[in-house]
Amino acid sequence: MFPAHAAEETLLIQIAPGGKFKVWYNRGETSLSDADLVALEQISSPEGERTVQTSAGPARAREVEHGILIEIPGAPRDRELLYMRDGCGGVSIWHAAGQTALTDEQLTELVVTAHAGGGRNLRIGDRIAKPYETRIGVVVPFWPARMRRP
Repeated sequence: MFPAHAAEETLLIQIAPGGKFKVWYNRGETSLSDADLVALEQISSPEGERTVQTSAGPARAREVEHGILIEIPGAPRDRELLYMRDGCGGVSIWHAAGQTALTDEQLTELVVTAHAGGGRNLRIGDRIAKPYETRIGVVVPFWPARMRRP
């Protein structure tokens, strides 16, 4: 029996208009307090025209298909967050900028091989990825590849 590894990073891959990929990361540079998130959820609208001051600077919240898109124009790199609630009220925050940079070919392979129960494990660099097809896009946890003994 081999030891289990916890995911060190998880991506959400969505197909944007025009067939391009939009990649979201479970970790990012920008963080908002719970109070900021509640305030943004309360002012969110389909147009997202209202701005509130948050711990990360001025932000807007626009309602999108699977949640709320939070835009923080003054953030250095991580300028968008995708705020989502699941059926039980749990909250997920996805970041527009993260550590993993994948090529279009790698993203395509992850999307094409995804299944609801999990696609096959794919080795990407020194990590393993397993793509899952979900209602919000393809969710891909990454974990370190196991080192083989000689």
